[in-house]
Amino acid sequence: LSYQEFCINDGLHNPNGPAVECWFKNGQLAYQQFWLNDERHNPAGPANQSWFENGQLSYQGFWLNGERHNPNGPAAESWYKNGQPDYQKFYLNGVLHNPNDPAVQYWHEDGQPDYHYQEFWLNGEELTEAEWKARTCVRVLQAEETEINQIINASFGTKEISIRLRDDVF
Repeated sequence: LSYQEFCINDGLHNPNGPAVECWFKNGQLAYQQFWLNDERHNPAGPANQSWFENGQLSYQGFWLNGERHNPNGPAAESWYKNGQPDYQKFYLNGVLHNPNDPAVQYWHEDGQPDYHYQEFWLNGEELTEAEWKARTCVRVLQAEETEINQIINASFGTKEISIRLRDDVF
């Protein structure tokens, strides 16, 4: 392996590209890391990436100002050599968070989800699966109630009419 890094004042730093790069003997890039002021940082994409020797991506991690962060998808994800996903982890501002699905999900090498290893997190707080499902039902119920009231008010041209869905149905 060959290796290079860019430093300023004994800290990893390169405002123009990766601060750390390493290559396999065959010349294929093994990994690269973006650092700014000795913190992992890349506002334009992954701050860490690594590849298998054949050039296939094996890991990528998104970091902003030293914290795992990706508002558009997983902040950390890994793949098996066969190309199947290994895991995904969703972070916002350094804490586990995903309002739509598990914030941590692992897969078996055959591509099947490992339902025994998934975690639900909101704003850094872990929820049980039951808490997650209850929260999701309430969110759907609230969305439906709002949508129904909007339809009623648009139809009658008033905000005087509203409905309240019963929450004891669940």
